[in-house]
Amino acid sequence: MLPRRFALVRHVDYTGISGLGVVAYGVVFTDGHVALRWTSDFPATSLWNSIDDLLAVHGHGDATSIEWLDPATDVLDQPPARGRRARRSGPIGDGVGPPPAPPPDRHASQTSLRVPSQRRAGRHRRTSTEQESRPTAPIESDWT
Repeated sequence: MLPRRFALVRHVDYTGISGLGVVAYGVVFTDGHVALRWTSDFPATSLWNSIDDLLAVHGHGDATSIEWLDPATDVLDQPPARGRRARRSGPIGDGVGPPPAPPPDRHASQTSLRVPSQRRAGRHRRTSTEQESRPTAPIESDWT
């Protein structure tokens, strides 16, 4: 199981300090411990033994709620999805693997099927004579 993220949402601000809306973000770890980070002008981080302990102090009854950002179940523990849009894996040809490559275009010329090492030099590529003709001495500047 993975840690689960949440937002602490304040509906009523009795103290006038934290404000309304999302006032903190947190993580519930697999052992139940909680880390909370406030989103105020002076952010602070606090650690709690459980989400219930956190809500006992910062919940203010029904004035604060938890909005879960991650699903309750671990997606890594779920069986792989089946169906047309499921991620495909497995050997090719069993209907589960990736689709075979499309057949080559019969009308394409052989010269257009070059590998990267066979490309011709374009404007962005220098030929060997251009590279040799570059100046090797440093250029004098006006800063001296």
